[in-house]
Amino acid sequence: MDQPKFSIPLAALALGAALLALSAQAQTVPRTSSDLNLPPETLRQQKAELAKGDPQRWFAQDTTAAARLKTIHKEIAAGLQESLGACKGLPVGERPACTREAKAIYQQEMAGAKARAMSEQP
Repeated sequence: MDQPKFSIPLAALALGAALLALSAQAQTVPRTSSDLNLPPETLRQQKAELAKGDPQRWFAQDTTAAARLKTIHKEIAAGLQESLGACKGLPVGERPACTREAKAIYQQEMAGAKARAMSEQP
């Protein structure tokens, strides 16, 4: 019998299976943003800050890459906190996968934060 002229290496098949598994897990993190996903202490802090009026920092643009990077890091960390809060609202069996995905997204976004800060214009 003739052998096929091409073959898919086992490693490529394993990689494809892993990517499929990750894409299935990607559906576990709730995509809705809500204050209900935040810890109570964070909500109290936000209410206290907003009671003082809009912070001046909301109207000041980050003019340096370092300032943009600091803001990006803060936004990514807040996104992780919100995602983890959303995971807590899921059934117990779904929480570990949700938490893993939230942390993976956090790490991916942090890895690209410096490039993003350098590319954004003030």
